[in-house]
Amino acid sequence: ELLERGLDLLEEFECPLVVGDFPDMSAAVGKMLLPAQMPAQTTLPLLSKRVREWAAAREHTLVLPIAEIAAQIAAGSSLSAGQEFRIGRHSFPSGARLLQADELHPTLDGLGSVAQLLCDQLIAAELARADEFELEWPAVMGKLGKGRALVPASGQGGPKR
Repeated sequence: ELLERGLDLLEEFECPLVVGDFPDMSAAVGKMLLPAQMPAQTTLPLLSKRVREWAAAREHTLVLPIAEIAAQIAAGSSLSAGQEFRIGRHSFPSGARLLQADELHPTLDGLGSVAQLLCDQLIAAELARADEFELEWPAVMGKLGKGRALVPASGQGGPKR
């Protein structure tokens, strides 16, 4: 019911859209999510399927496979030493932290890998051109790092660059 309301609201947009499917973020329950905020394991694929059906009926709408990315991150964190896993264009060593300690939000490396993957998918869907993006890892990370907001240690005041 809530998903349908959200999709109805998105119908009003006449621009290209990127939406995500529904990942298993149950590791974040008790850290960042309440149990009521995490759909049942059997519900997640149904929600993702509905989003894909909705997107397929719209022009210029891309579904980012967040569920697949989250599964890759979880699998990558448990690899044996010396093994690597890949997300988008970049390979990470076993044990690389792509999620923060809350197990919900990405680290800067996690954000960079998802950003690269998103760019590649936008290009493949012909919603963007490769020359519109920085696709090399150092450039991506440099731009993301410059965009971080710094808050004074006191926690007072607005974001500072």
